[in-house]
Amino acid sequence: GDFASALESLEPAELEKLRASGFVQSPDLEARAAERLRRFCSEKASLLGSAEVPVILGQLQRASRGNTASTLSHVAASVAAYRGTELQLYKGLREVAETVKQLVAAGEWPPAAQAVPSLSSHMSVRERYVALWAGAYAEDVRTAGEETRAAGE
Repeated sequence: GDFASALESLEPAELEKLRASGFVQSPDLEARAAERLRRFCSEKASLLGSAEVPVILGQLQRASRGNTASTLSHVAASVAAYRGTELQLYKGLREVAETVKQLVAAGEWPPAAQAVPSLSSHMSVRERYVALWAGAYAEDVRTAGEETRAAGE
């Protein structure tokens, strides 16, 4: 079951308790959260700038006073390594967010349980994080439904 069919299965009183509880979760909300994550990652990556040693070295040379070229080259290489790792992180998170948005737009969020592969080393990082996001989403919906039914008893 998807979220809409889960809501349809609730009795009117249960649905009202769910609304009153402040629990708000839907594929559209997940798409908006994914868009926020995508934008955040894009902005942070843009602020970091280049991860290329020659670009960083040029920036350091313009900003430095009296440092030797070898020192600046070493610092530039370190900065490039750090930036490269952080840029990869933002790129990966952006890809996860874009995948979630695409699944929502296609009406396939969360993926059916059989469509979410078991977490294995054969999965890409993106696939693994999408599967984890989908699992957390489905568990939150299931838990909220149980809490709503329990409150009505």
